[in-house]
Amino acid sequence: MARQVETTYGDALLELALEEGSLNMLYEEAQALVTVLQENEELLRILKHPQIDKDEKRKIVDNIFKGRVSKDMVGLFGIMVEKDHGSKIVDVLHYFIRQVKRVKNIGVASVTSAVALTGAQKASIEKRLLETTDFASMELMTEWLTAVSKPRLRRCQRHSHNHKKEVFVFHEFKTGRD
Repeated sequence: MARQVETTYGDALLELALEEGSLNMLYEEAQALVTVLQENEELLRILKHPQIDKDEKRKIVDNIFKGRVSKDMVGLFGIMVEKDHGSKIVDVLHYFIRQVKRVKNIGVASVTSAVALTGAQKASIEKRLLETTDFASMELMTEWLTAVSKPRLRRCQRHSHNHKKEVFVFHEFKTGRD
């Protein structure tokens, strides 16, 4: 059922965005709204709360978002609240974002490194991925290993002739369209 809610509302928003030529705007708006909603746990609790009246939830959504985001996005939120799907708004936005990336042929790669990557290194990785995949563009999500990942770091170390440890940088690539 949850997956059906995501696809139903997410696909409807995608279709609307394509018809109205507002794909880029709604994509950027959805990304920003995911961040806002995830940072505001109180709002999510209100939207999920079964004892808060739908009309009250709708008023809250209108007061917060009307005039700040597109009418299409406010309308989506309003319909979802009316249909008791307020708790799935973030899931729908994530689904919509994935679908836009599919339509725009944007690949997503997670890069893990033993050291922080420079801009040139990131650009090099992105270039190589674009050369070896069919994506039109790539989004790189980079992270470097920390103390939490110490066992993985140890596997990258060895002793040289003068007994100093050398760390060999390694990268893990995960690409996909989700």
